[in-house]
Amino acid sequence: MHSGPLSLTEALQGEWCKSDNFELATRIPMFVSVPASLGDFGRNVSSVAVAESVDLFPTLAELAGIESKVTQELAGESLVPLLRTTPGSLNKTFALSQWPRRPSCVDHHGCEDGHGDPSAMQPDAAVMGYTYRTAEWRYGAWFPYDWAATAPDFSKILARELYSHNGDTGSAADAELYENVNLASDPSHAATVGSLHALLVTAVTANLRQPIPSTQ
Repeated sequence: MHSGPLSLTEALQGEWCKSDNFELATRIPMFVSVPASLGDFGRNVSSVAVAESVDLFPTLAELAGIESKVTQELAGESLVPLLRTTPGSLNKTFALSQWPRRPSCVDHHGCEDGHGDPSAMQPDAAVMGYTYRTAEWRYGAWFPYDWAATAPDFSKILARELYSHNGDTGSAADAELYENVNLASDPSHAATVGSLHALLVTAVTANLRQPIPSTQ
């Protein structure tokens, strides 16, 4: 929920209701409180390490001493190393985000649900956007969206985005400041775009899961 008036950047980028893949729209607060009885964990520790919501379950599972096949197959990684009095590092170096948009929503929120309903295919077909966020970069690509398919057609790239976050302190102001210039079409960043796109496709493909059949 937005706590105040929209900034010019938020309004132009369609970040109202977090309906986009921009940094400010994808960030959420994440707090983990560990009982002192569990060991050498810091207090009032903060981190700007790249993490995701899917990391919370493995984190809580490790703190609870749960080791199972289920937790090992999750896409997330335990954040316990970041919680230590002497913080460690994570193996995973990226975070994924995903959001569908209808082309008309680039200019106005005219969709019935206000945020680009991907099931409303005609006459304004939907597109799916994925972003791959590292400590330094946020790379995004948009593909035609087929709601009946498990994966998008990665060969059809409708648009790309590349934003440098080198120097980002993790503040809300920096979330806007570092995503005003799209570098994806800059020839000097062609190699970065190519490598990040390959990493994005690999990460999305690895995390695709068929829906679990209902038992009811």
